[in-house]
Amino acid sequence: MTVVSPPSPISRFRALGACAFVLVCGPACGGGGGAPPPSGTSPFDLPEVVNSGGPVLSAPRVQPIYFPGFAFQTDVDTFLSKLPGSTYWPAVVSEYGVGALTILPSHVSSVSSGASQTDTSMAGLLAQVFAADGAALGTPSGDTIYLLLFPSSTTITAQGQVMCGDSAPSGFHTEFSLNGTNVPGIVLPSCPTFAGDSTLTGVNVLTPTISHEIIESATDPLTNTQPAYFDVDERHAIWSVAINGGEVADLCENETPDLITPADIGYPVQRIWSNAAANAGTSPCVPVPPGELFFIAVPSLPSQVSVSRDGKTFLVPALTATLGATANVSVSLHSENNGVPSWVVGALEFHSDSTSLPPPMSLVGQTGQNVRLTVVPNQVASGLFPLIIASASQNAVHFWIGAIDRN
Repeated sequence: MTVVSPPSPISRFRALGACAFVLVCGPACGGGGGAPPPSGTSPFDLPEVVNSGGPVLSAPRVQPIYFPGFAFQTDVDTFLSKLPGSTYWPAVVSEYGVGALTILPSHVSSVSSGASQTDTSMAGLLAQVFAADGAALGTPSGDTIYLLLFPSSTTITAQGQVMCGDSAPSGFHTEFSLNGTNVPGIVLPSCPTFAGDSTLTGVNVLTPTISHEIIESATDPLTNTQPAYFDVDERHAIWSVAINGGEVADLCENETPDLITPADIGYPVQRIWSNAAANAGTSPCVPVPPGELFFIAVPSLPSQVSVSRDGKTFLVPALTATLGATANVSVSLHSENNGVPSWVVGALEFHSDSTSLPPPMSLVGQTGQNVRLTVVPNQVASGLFPLIIASASQNAVHFWIGAIDRN
C-alpha cells in the first residue's frame, strides 16, 4: 500500500523560498564554475524509478465505485472522462509501458461504507460490494483499477493514521484479491483540504490524489505481490525513505509546484516523475509548466555506507559525521541550461518527528558555485539518516536527498 502524505521533514522547507531562515555568507559563498555533478545517468544525479519485475497495465481501465453520500460524483465523473483523451495521460505514463486509459461507467454501490473503515477492512468491504452489485460490476479483472470513493461521513484510518488530517494520508492504492483474482484498488476519502495547496476547494481537493493514485496503480498495479515501478535505484535508496515512498507520483508530491491544471482537463492533477526528463537535464516532474527551469543543489557525499533493502545489501553515498555534532556539507549548484542565476539553499538532517527540528541554516548561492552548508541534528542518535538539501526560489522548491552517517 502506498499513501499520499507529505512527510514532515520535507514540508518544513515549504517557506524556504520566502527566506524565513538564517542567511549565512562569507568564504563559503565565493568561487565560481563549481564542480560537475556526481557521475550517473542524470546530470543532476537524480534517482531513477526502477521496475522490480512486476507487470504494468498496458491498457488500464478505471471502475469508479461511489459509496452512498459521496458529494462530488458528477464532478469526479467529468474529471475522469477527460483523462483518456488528454495530453497529460500519455505524457506521464507512456515511458513506463502504460497505454491508453478507459474509464468505465461509474457505479453507486448499494452497500454503505458506514461510519468508519480501515486499510485492513477494505478488502472485505469490496467483497461485499461485489456480492451485492456483481451484476453491474461484472467479473473482477486484473486490468481494472477499482476506485473506491467515500463520503465525508466515513472516517478512514490507514497505517494507524486517520486520513485527511495534518500530515496524514489523503488516499492510497493497494492490491485486492477478488474471487481469486488480484486487482489494483484505490481508497479515496472525501478530504476537506489538500495538504499541498490550501487554496483548493470542492472536487479540486480530490483530483490531485485521484490522478496520483490512478497513475501509480497503472505503473505498479500488484504493489503487494508483484511490485513494478515501486522504488528508486539503489544509489538513491534514501530518497524513498525520506519521502515515504518511491513510486512515480511520490517523488513529485513534495516538489513546488507539484500540481498543474492542463487546459484539456480543467482540474488540478499531480505532476509525475519522468526518468527520461531527469536524464535529459530538465525538470523531472512532468508536465512542466511553461517557462519553468529546473535548479538544484547536489551534495558531495564522500563515504559509502552499506544498507539492506528487499534482501539485498548495497552501498549508498553518505556524509560521515560525529555523533551529535554540527556538520558541514559541500554542495554544488546546478540549473537547467544555466538559466537560473541564484537561489536559496539549505540543509536539514532528519531523525524523527517526535522531536523538534532546528531551523535549517541557509544561504544564497549561484549556478556553478560550490558552497558549504551547516547541518544541525535534531537529536543525538547513531546510524544512517536522511540529509535533505533544499533549493528554493520565490516560486519553486526542489530537493536532493542524501544520507548522513552518525557514529
